[in-house]
Amino acid sequence: MELSDYTEKFYEAAKKTIADQSSNIEELIQLILECYKRDGKLLIAGNGGFAALSSHIASELVGRYNDPERRPLAAISLSADISILTAIANDFGYENLFIRQISAYASHNDILLTLSCSGKSPNLLKLIDHCKKIDIRTVNLTGLVDCSTRSHLCCNIRGLSHIQVSSSECSIIQEVALQILHYVCYRVDVELGSSH
Repeated sequence: MELSDYTEKFYEAAKKTIADQSSNIEELIQLILECYKRDGKLLIAGNGGFAALSSHIASELVGRYNDPERRPLAAISLSADISILTAIANDFGYENLFIRQISAYASHNDILLTLSCSGKSPNLLKLIDHCKKIDIRTVNLTGLVDCSTRSHLCCNIRGLSHIQVSSSECSIIQEVALQILHYVCYRVDVELGSSH
């Protein structure tokens, strides 16, 4: 496959995702803005490449995206601290990697954003179930998933709970997710930036 073909696959998936999910993306933006207006935090969890993306997006919010004068916003990657991750995995099992951290960090005004290509990562599914029990708003960003996985991800009693990238290829899903989340950061800058 040539670079131009690969790029075309990315653009096609991005265009379809934006067409299909634009209202859900807008709702995610509004949820995050409301979270910050209530002094909440954005907690982000993912495995592998999505672990890196969770740290990347947290850095854009705590540091800055475009507006150097915007106040720092509370965002924590639950995938970032290697000492915490290895301690929890060793002592409690990998499937509890994120639950221990949510129990330590989360409050009612917070939002959890999970990132997963398949939507089937056991540690993320266990985290989503735990957050339902403790009433933490959860939004799950995945690639194309089957109906049973989608129903599991969409059982959120407080509205939006799933954004689905229109691809089943992990590399394409991650690239489209980056585009979506950079747009979210841009909108947060516009709404909460130094001009407000």
